[in-house]
Amino acid sequence: MRKRSKILAAAVSLAVLAGASGGFPAGAEGAGPPLARKDGAGPASAQIAQIEKLFEASGLKKDLQRMNAAALADGSRLQLFGLPPDEIVIAAKVYSDTFDSKEYYRAVFRVFETHYDRANLAESLQWFLSPLGRKIVAMEVEIQGLDLNQKVARAAKALRSRMPSKKRFDAVKKLERALEETRRLVVSAQSQFQVLSPLDEGFGNEAIAAATENLKGSLLKPLKERVWLSLHHTYDALSDDELSQFVSFAGSPPGQWFYQTRAKGALEAQKRMEDAVEGSLAKIVAGLKSEKDNLLTLQQALPPGIRFLFVGRRDPFKPIFPEKKGLAKFELPKELAKEEEAADETKKAKVQRFGPELKVLTPIPLEIYKRLKDADPIMYGDLEHYARLFRNEKEVYALSDREYLDAIAFYKELIQKAGKKGPDVILSTPLQTPYESLKLAGVLWNGMDPVALFETPDKQGHTVRKGTILGPNYGVVESIDQVKVAVVERQRDFKGAVLSQTREVELYPNATTKE
Repeated sequence: MRKRSKILAAAVSLAVLAGASGGFPAGAEGAGPPLARKDGAGPASAQIAQIEKLFEASGLKKDLQRMNAAALADGSRLQLFGLPPDEIVIAAKVYSDTFDSKEYYRAVFRVFETHYDRANLAESLQWFLSPLGRKIVAMEVEIQGLDLNQKVARAAKALRSRMPSKKRFDAVKKLERALEETRRLVVSAQSQFQVLSPLDEGFGNEAIAAATENLKGSLLKPLKERVWLSLHHTYDALSDDELSQFVSFAGSPPGQWFYQTRAKGALEAQKRMEDAVEGSLAKIVAGLKSEKDNLLTLQQALPPGIRFLFVGRRDPFKPIFPEKKGLAKFELPKELAKEEEAADETKKAKVQRFGPELKVLTPIPLEIYKRLKDADPIMYGDLEHYARLFRNEKEVYALSDREYLDAIAFYKELIQKAGKKGPDVILSTPLQTPYESLKLAGVLWNGMDPVALFETPDKQGHTVRKGTILGPNYGVVESIDQVKVAVVERQRDFKGAVLSQTREVELYPNATTKE
């Protein structure tokens, strides 16, 4: 009886579980996938088509189309984490003003493109198209359509009528570990608290710092228990055998690829949205710090009916800038990490910054990079985003070891994909071959611009003018004179800086290089 009461009491707090089964509340209008190549052909468009099929079959498309700011700035969840009502209201308002459903959808889609794996995608698609896969997706869609109060009521009713067996609940726990639902909620909250942390200073309290600590300690266990309850309720109609099959898929390589990529996409989309949240929040915090500007700032930022509640709340005898006790570092709790963490949480980061680990972030030929702005604006924007990150040393040093290594891995894959875009954005010619395979046969002067004559390995002749793309690294012909052709190779490094070197192809063999 005590066990039943404990579970029933836990069910009352199910409001925190808006996203515990991967679903979000209804809201934003339909968003579209990233922009495909204009010609609609080639491997890139084939990958996009496969990802779109997976999004449709898995229910992720509907999930993202229903996504809105309330799923991130969920008042019930933030209240559970310990945030006061005034900070929750501001957080909800700022997230609502900056949320863009299409950009969120595209950010998630882009992560699936970056982590594209044909074999795992095919097996995942086959699973979601199976009768059991379709049944599971239908269950998830049904729970997504409920508001928080309805979820709590249904969960409580189900638990009153039938308690799960130990075997059943053990399977639910295995499913939670495979889906990493608690980890996803914790990482999402950590990112959110990092953005909202200035509110502590604005209101002269340490509510967000305390919530961050709670995520690493007192809230971790009850949060995981609520996730278990949510998963049990969502998949209650599955038989024990069906649930076992679901657990097996979720823990398999294809299942891990899908659910981990989905989690990475959601976090990346959230962080992109939070770039805009930071700017809006800074204005509000500035107003909260100044009694003179307080009213005007809040009038502009908050809706009628609540914006006047915050004016004059500060104790005039309390310092505007309270003594800093240090915010907790945003690290994943040991209980949820895949790797074993050191027991002493006060130790400094073990992974060095700006060292040999960055050698994997190879330069991109500038001619390819420039064309991506029109050919693939989303990839171009992603590259710009990471270049800004690595230019900001302060921001890089603020990352945890896990976040730093994840950023490098993600950026590396992005750079590799960009480098392979050459044939898609630049017309391939026999002249794009190693310099030692090219022979400068002569130079023609016709009273205007000189024209160089090159012979390629296939014994064919080609004319080359200033501006022609030449060589394996997409160099551009800079000048032509009587005895040589100068080719400038420009590349964009991981910080966005342009590097260049000049190759000179002489009329008489042996190319030389000038840095």
